[in-house]
Amino acid sequence: MKTAFLVRGLGEYAQAIAIAPLIRERGFTPLFLTDNAFLASLIEKDGFLLTFFARPDEANEKLKHIEANALFLCNAHTTRIYNLVRPKQIKWIFSLDSNWLFNNEKYKKLNQPKLLTYPWIDRPYLLFPRQFFLNNLKENGGYYEIDKAFREKIITPGFIPSGPHFTEQQRQEIRQKIGLSDGQKLVVSYFSKPEFHSSQIKEYIIQFERQVKNAIMHINSAVNSPIALFDLTSLWNNFKASINISPLATNDFNAIIGISDLVVMHYGYGTLPKVFANQIPVLCIIPRPDNTLHSNFFELKPCIDAKAIEYLFFDQITEDAISEKARSLLFDPAAKKEIKSNQARIFSPGEKNLLQNFYGSYTIKG
Repeated sequence: MKTAFLVRGLGEYAQAIAIAPLIRERGFTPLFLTDNAFLASLIEKDGFLLTFFARPDEANEKLKHIEANALFLCNAHTTRIYNLVRPKQIKWIFSLDSNWLFNNEKYKKLNQPKLLTYPWIDRPYLLFPRQFFLNNLKENGGYYEIDKAFREKIITPGFIPSGPHFTEQQRQEIRQKIGLSDGQKLVVSYFSKPEFHSSQIKEYIIQFERQVKNAIMHINSAVNSPIALFDLTSLWNNFKASINISPLATNDFNAIIGISDLVVMHYGYGTLPKVFANQIPVLCIIPRPDNTLHSNFFELKPCIDAKAIEYLFFDQITEDAISEKARSLLFDPAAKKEIKSNQARIFSPGEKNLLQNFYGSYTIKG
C-alpha cells in the first residue's frame, strides 16, 4: 500500500523526506507527487517513487487515481495553489506544517485567502515541540491565534526534520573526506533556491550570497585563520572546489550542514532543526515584518526568544554587519557556548512521535 506526499516547496520536501523512509520501513511505499521540476529530480535522486504533473490544475486529477492509505499535504498552505478537493478513495488526510496559520474564521474576516487551510484535513502535524508551539500563541505572548476546530486536531510531535546528528568522529571523517584541514572553519551559506521564494525575496538572494562571501573573506584576512565557505545555494565554493558536490542529494546536504561551524541562512524550518540537532551557531537573514498579522519574523520569534539563533533583517545587511555577527559566532567562546546551549535546550526530535501517532490512527479508527 502506498502513502502519498503532495509537495511543492523545498523546505516542505525536507520535512516529508524525514518521514517517508520511516514509513517505508513499516512496509508502505512512499509516493511523491509534485509539479516542480527541480523537486522531481531531487525526489528521483533520493530514490522515491514519483508522479510528476506539469501544471497545478492537474493535481486533483492525479490524486483521483492514487490508491493510498493516507495522503500528506506538505504543507497545508503551499498546496492551496492546487485548489484541492478531498480525494474520496484516500481515507486519511494529514498535513506537515511548520507554521501557526490555522484560523480560517479570522483570515476570512480579514480577507486573507492565502492564509486559509483546507478544513477537511483530518490531522495537521505541526512540526514543533509542544512548548515551542505554545510559546508563539497570542494567549502566551506570541503572535498567532488558532481556532477551536483546528486546535482539537493539531498534533505537535517535535522538530522534523531532526537530523541526522553527527558525532565528533563522524564530523572529522567527513571533514577529511571533503578536504578540510585541521582547525579550518567551515561556514555554510544557504538561502534555498530563488524559485522557492517570493519574487520580492528573489531579488535579495544574489546580493546576500555576495555579501556573505566578502564578509567571510574579510574575517579570514583579519584573524589569519583558514575559513572555507560553502555556498549551498549556488553550489560553488570559493576556497575548495573539492567540496562542490553537484547535484546534492539529501544525505550530502545534511552532511555539509551537520559538520559546519556556522550556518548563514534564510528562515526555513526545513533546515533549522538540523542545525539545532548538531548545535551549530546560526545567523538567519529575515525580512522585516510589513504587517501585524503574519511574517517570517513572527514565525521565528520562539527561536529568537530562546536565543537559539542570531538574526539580521534584510535592511540591516551589510558586509560589516555579517562580519561582526559571524566573527563572534565563530571565534567568541562565550557566544558559541550560549547559542549551542540554547539550541540543545529547545531541541526535541519529532519523527518517532509522529509515527507513533500516525500508526495509532489506524489502530484506533480502523
